[in-house]
Amino acid sequence: MSSRWAAPPLPPPPHPAATARVLSETARAAADAWAQPMDTAQFNRALSQLYSVLRDLGIAIRGLARYQTTGNPADPAPLGFPRHIQTGAQHLLTTWQSLNGMLVAEGFGPVPDPDEPGASLCQASRTAITAWRQPTGSRT
Repeated sequence: MSSRWAAPPLPPPPHPAATARVLSETARAAADAWAQPMDTAQFNRALSQLYSVLRDLGIAIRGLARYQTTGNPADPAPLGFPRHIQTGAQHLLTTWQSLNGMLVAEGFGPVPDPDEPGASLCQASRTAITAWRQPTGSRT
């Protein structure tokens, strides 16, 4: 028996280049905020957010490694692109794993305000996962 209440379709992922721009802007805002003096709770939240971002970007960048140019052979991915991307993803994931011990010792802290720069960066990196797994048809 099928249900009459089907889930609505997911929206299409944003364009990979737009996602990269948003990710860059939110990373700069988070870096500026994290450069300011913090109390212990803020520090623990920032550390937790950095942990999440490193993991999510490692996953997103692995999606880029599977990049395929579709429909535009005049604008192929540069030679060595998958290798460079895979190396970058591995560095991020290695750094993410290095934070494991620190987070176990420090704890995760309270849930952050969704509008703070670190939380925005977490959301932007999660959005990049789906956007960067899509073929774009150009080197963008």
